[in-house]
Amino acid sequence: MKGDVRATLLAAQVNPVDVLHYARNTGWVRVPEVRHPLAVYRRADSEDVDLVVPLEPGFRDYGRLMAEAAAVLGAVEQREQSDVLTDLLAGPCDLLRWRVVAAQASDGKAPLPLALALIGGARKALVAAACDVLMPQSFHPRLSRPAADRFVDQCRVSTSSGSFVAQLSCPLEPQVEPDDPDEQLAFDMPDDLVVPFGRRVTTHVLQASARIVTAIREDREDLISAPGPNDLRVSANLLEALAEMQPADPSGRLAVTASWSRTAQQDPGVPHHVEIGAEYTRSMRRIAEGMRPRRAERGEELFVGKIVDLHREASDDPTADGDVTLTFLDGEFVRRARLTLSAGSYRDACVAHSEQQYVRVQGILRHGARIHRVESVRAFSVMI
Repeated sequence: MKGDVRATLLAAQVNPVDVLHYARNTGWVRVPEVRHPLAVYRRADSEDVDLVVPLEPGFRDYGRLMAEAAAVLGAVEQREQSDVLTDLLAGPCDLLRWRVVAAQASDGKAPLPLALALIGGARKALVAAACDVLMPQSFHPRLSRPAADRFVDQCRVSTSSGSFVAQLSCPLEPQVEPDDPDEQLAFDMPDDLVVPFGRRVTTHVLQASARIVTAIREDREDLISAPGPNDLRVSANLLEALAEMQPADPSGRLAVTASWSRTAQQDPGVPHHVEIGAEYTRSMRRIAEGMRPRRAERGEELFVGKIVDLHREASDDPTADGDVTLTFLDGEFVRRARLTLSAGSYRDACVAHSEQQYVRVQGILRHGARIHRVESVRAFSVMI
């Protein structure tokens, strides 16, 4: 009884227009003889089953009738009524479920660093996928385009059941417009081939993930690093984002599952579930690094910033060198770099870290995939 009441309350929030689109895109045909305030649909493979959709949310039995409609859809699709209601309440949105399978997240909870890496990586993956759709290329030097950023800003995140799951609701038709003439190509499509921008992004995430797994499993990394003119292009940025979401557990894995909105047709050839094992992480980082353009050698520079991390192997030896992580502004980018300091400079760095003071150091910046390094360090000092 409680389940019926809950389903009725949820169903009362469903937009009837979304149900009409859902029905049309899943093989139901409207019966023309039935008029407002109800719409009736039938299927060629089950003519004895009627799908009755109430069209007026203010109708007294709207919630009950919509719950019954969800139950009919679930029965035909062999899904739970609650799952159908979840999809209907999402409206014209695709749901991407990012799931971390690892020992430290087996109870549905996860350490904060793992949770933050999953959410942050998911955002980066969506931005990278949107940039791939707007401007296909091997590497996006600046992972930010106005249309991509606006799309991601309109996505919504929630939790879902599983080992540790972050669910992102991605609008099919976000309020975005191309800001660059080159991006216009991503929007200029014949009317009969138009695919909503949001659907193109979520499709790219699944196709790219599957492509990465195939390339590494079959020892064909060139499928990613050197695609043919008509092949799917996956950027180094998307590779790095997926690698960042991987758990540290070597037996763990990252899974992404899409629930395509039934309000728009979807290519049945696109996978809806992909799993990437943690054993692929190293290969993904290596491929991504190879796809980045080679930077011109930089000479010695002065860096000013703050110490955000300290590490010394021999913590009880005050005469030992130590590693610190420096965050600093490099042009328009905030970067993090690791450097090794002498014992005396390391002590000064500890004081600067505890008192949140700025430091300055000279050295040569070497770029890395996730974190950079300053070498040939000299003239380290705390700014008073």
